[in-house]
Amino acid sequence: MNSAGADLYLLRRYQQSRDAEAFSELIGRHQNTVYSVCLRVLGNSADAEDATQKCFLQLALKAGAIEDCVAGWLHQCATRMALNARRQRISLKKRELKAADRRPVTTGDQEKITWEELAPDIDKAIASLPPDVRHVVVEHFFNRRSLTDISMETGQSLSTVSRRANEGINKIRENLKKLGVCAPLLLLPNWMSERGVTSAPPSLTRALAKIAISGVGVTGGIAGISVLIKLGVAAAAICVTAIALSLTWFARPSNSYARLTPALTSIEYNDFVTRAGQGDVFAIDAACYASLNGFGCKCDFNEARRWLKIGVAKGAPVALLLEGQDQNGEHNINILKRNPIAAQAFFVQASTPLRKYATSGDIGAMYFLGICEVEQERKENGLKWMLQAAEKGFPPAYGRLGSFYLNGTGVQRDPEKAVMYFQKGADLGIAWAQEQLGECMSSKLFNQFNPLTTRINKDDGAAVSWFKKAANQADPSALYCLGFCYEAGRGIDKDMNRAIECYKESAKQEHAVAYYALGTIYLDGGAGSTDLKVSVNWLDAAVCLDPDNFAFVAQRGIALDKLGQSSRAIEDYNRAIEIGSEWGIGKVLLNRGLLLNKLGRVEDALSDFERASGFKEDKDSAVKAFVQHGNLLFKLARDKNRELADYNAALHLDSNCAEAYYGRGHIYDREGKYAAAISDFDNALRCNVNWALAYSARGRSQFGLEHYDAAMIDLNMALSLNPHDPVSLQMRGMTHAALGELQPALDDLSSSINEAPNEAKSHIIKAKLYARMDQSDGVIAETDILSKLHAMTEVTYYLRGVAEGRIDDDVSAAADFSKALEIVPDYEPAHEGLEVVKKRLIEKQHPTTPSGKMKDVETPPKPSSSDF
Repeated sequence: MNSAGADLYLLRRYQQSRDAEAFSELIGRHQNTVYSVCLRVLGNSADAEDATQKCFLQLALKAGAIEDCVAGWLHQCATRMALNARRQRISLKKRELKAADRRPVTTGDQEKITWEELAPDIDKAIASLPPDVRHVVVEHFFNRRSLTDISMETGQSLSTVSRRANEGINKIRENLKKLGVCAPLLLLPNWMSERGVTSAPPSLTRALAKIAISGVGVTGGIAGISVLIKLGVAAAAICVTAIALSLTWFARPSNSYARLTPALTSIEYNDFVTRAGQGDVFAIDAACYASLNGFGCKCDFNEARRWLKIGVAKGAPVALLLEGQDQNGEHNINILKRNPIAAQAFFVQASTPLRKYATSGDIGAMYFLGICEVEQERKENGLKWMLQAAEKGFPPAYGRLGSFYLNGTGVQRDPEKAVMYFQKGADLGIAWAQEQLGECMSSKLFNQFNPLTTRINKDDGAAVSWFKKAANQADPSALYCLGFCYEAGRGIDKDMNRAIECYKESAKQEHAVAYYALGTIYLDGGAGSTDLKVSVNWLDAAVCLDPDNFAFVAQRGIALDKLGQSSRAIEDYNRAIEIGSEWGIGKVLLNRGLLLNKLGRVEDALSDFERASGFKEDKDSAVKAFVQHGNLLFKLARDKNRELADYNAALHLDSNCAEAYYGRGHIYDREGKYAAAISDFDNALRCNVNWALAYSARGRSQFGLEHYDAAMIDLNMALSLNPHDPVSLQMRGMTHAALGELQPALDDLSSSINEAPNEAKSHIIKAKLYARMDQSDGVIAETDILSKLHAMTEVTYYLRGVAEGRIDDDVSAAADFSKALEIVPDYEPAHEGLEVVKKRLIEKQHPTTPSGKMKDVETPPKPSSSDF
């Protein structure tokens, strides 16, 4: 709990129940500062002690009227008390003469100014500051708290806090100047920090302790304090002593659950830990709950877990309650698999002792019993106990009531009332109430899914302030929410490094969603680069904490899929589909289908794509599933009508789906409907103007219409976007050939082969071009490569046969013509070529036979898309 919040909470405790412990704690926090102010103004210890006691008596009298910083109010009160005392001691005439004698201090005199001379006027100047500025000045310069701590406490930016500190110093100097004193700019802050607080003498400490007792249990307590003030400090001290001796104060039992609040001190917490180590059951409960919530210590899940295990073994009621909630998956302290039946047994076991303590008046037990009743579905009873705890001033009850009204637990849902209770708990320093209040105010966090929160005014900046306050107490949910705000730039400047820091701090306390957020950041490259192994590690941790969380399991499946761990990825996809609801399953089916297709399980992939397309509420995944189903059918050339239906269905859901236009355009291109194909590729490029593949595809359709110049423009554009695309290089080579530009055609085809050496089509086209150019060596070289690729066709065997015949290798030519005829028996050019080489072979065997001449290869016509 932050300092200002703790002060207000202690003051409320005193105001509502005359709690001596609370008022004593307040005195201990501020007695040195108050005494130092009085001493500076009055100049002697005895008068300063009197004024200090009066100041704390005033605090008790006006407790209900103080709503902002207690430290700032006390400083202002101390200044006024001391000034009033000085006025009574010094005659008006002397004060006027003293003021008249003052003269402005020159630069040369500044070294002679002392703290003792300036101190009274400095305190008077501070007392006149606006409350928000006075708070920063007192906390920073007198209580020596860093500006960063004050920023986190108040939820305001560091620059705002720094500006207020500077504003305070400047106004103090201005007030001093009006009195004729020129304070040194550099010395003033240093003096305030180094000499601003003097330890109160023991006599004052004892007197203040008696004041703390006097305010409790006295009939007409406030009126009594007023009388003490009027009597004067000397008489008041005598009365206080008498009251202390005669008072029978029913001190709060040391084993009261009412002590488990943000006002728990570190001394009390350490005492609980010591007693817990000795086997004290209540102390075990206290140590467990305090370490879980950061009461008297920092939030520490490991420490909470340790005491939880011990407490459950010893039957400590709060430990039993927490274990039941853990079994229900509400805390994940013990990282157990959910077991609702076992959880109910723990709730029943915890209820009996808590009911006993609650009926005897322990407001903390009322609170815990209220939770037990709700967990056992006795929600109205739970609400009754929680209301009693809140009415009696138990701070955590306010936050819990906020949750009841937000979620309709035992009461009709009422978001305005929920916010009211969250606000009360937040003001008293309950970290998770601050976090919940922030969520209600945030325009995009978990509570956005509760439609009632739309009735709450949204203020992302205010939400961030509350998250900061709760995060300052190391609340894991608040740290996560603050990280989300930094990541999204919501209510604060976007800062991914700060987001990761917050998520990691939250993850230290095993906040499952923080693990998930970190896994997602490293999966998507939000940390500056993708790190799939780190992503999987964070997501492993999230799944370990909550193995039945659909989002955690599905996201880890995606990370494993990208990491190449296909078996584990499929296991996670299967598990996510098993535990998921309708929302989100479509995306998982889509991802599993893509992985199965990559693994060659085509039928399973088609099935997943078809199922995914049925989840229309996840429109994005359904559209992609239709496209993927159509693409796979296109590849298989199985059902062109279904292919077309898939792309049309995708476009029905999303008329701007570039991939669907692209896929349908390929169908039209394959059917020779080039104009329709070009129209679809136009639409694809309208949706994605820098899509290289769409330019390449449109160039191919332009080629089909023999619009070679238009085709060349599209292919050049495609290659400007992706210079290494083998398909575009190949297509441009064909276009060059169609335009009669044979050498550029060969260059593009060679480049295409460099990018995709095992792609047979470019070799085939090059072989045809070499044949057209009567370059037999080139034909033979390309067809030899095709042989190694096992990609020879009747045409390439024929071309090689002709090339071999032209270099007088008739035996090889005859073999290649024969192989062409084995593939296509009625391939006429191969028949003719074989007849010619047979005659030449006979002539070589019988020289007297008239010579047969090899028929020249006819020059091929201009290439068209069907030729290639």
